[in-house]
Amino acid sequence: MGSLFEYFLFLCIFFSKFS
Repeated sequence: MGSLFEYFLFLCIFFSKFS
């Protein structure tokens, strides 16, 4: 189960870059 974790991490990075 790493897909969900990777998805969450990607979202976090995306948000950080957007901020």
